[in-house]
Amino acid sequence: MKKHRFDVPVTGIDTVLAIWDNASKEDALNGARWYREAREFCEALASASGHTLDTVCAVVSAFSINDGWKNNKLKAARFLSGTKKGTKTQLKIAASAIEDGPHVAMYKTNKSGRKIREFYENLRGNPQGFCVDRWMYRVCGGSWVSKVTVTPKRYRDSAAVLEAAYQVISPNCTRAEFQATLWVTIRRMAGLPGYYG
Repeated sequence: MKKHRFDVPVTGIDTVLAIWDNASKEDALNGARWYREAREFCEALASASGHTLDTVCAVVSAFSINDGWKNNKLKAARFLSGTKKGTKTQLKIAASAIEDGPHVAMYKTNKSGRKIREFYENLRGNPQGFCVDRWMYRVCGGSWVSKVTVTPKRYRDSAAVLEAAYQVISPNCTRAEFQATLWVTIRRMAGLPGYYG
């Protein structure tokens, strides 16, 4: 297989570029606003719950493990109001965000890894990382099996493909907006409703 100048398989970059080229104007608008609106949700939840924005971003990130955005928001809001429902891992990381602080929760308690940390950073307003979930793994040429696991190696490889494609395209947006636009586009192409997931 040919290698791209970034030492990443060309097929992954080609897939990303094809999906980027398939983005509609609406996809681009939705991708550009996705993290901004997610942050606004976190800010409102912080105000309502009395927790810091960083703590709320960590809790929201904890509940993002293998869940859609609507459920993610609902579980985080319920958790911050006292209802403790979620997986054992989600609850452990969310509790750590409150008890130990968001940085400890994201960088020490978090055993699920980089996806949650990148999502947390993007929600906080540090949009320079790529949040690689199952959909982004697929964008980068990964398996379309419904319950595919994004292992640390798959995450690293996907992030490298996204970075290489980002450098080739040089879009007028942050890495988070680039990732969100691809995410919105691939989900639309797969026939899923809405852009929130």
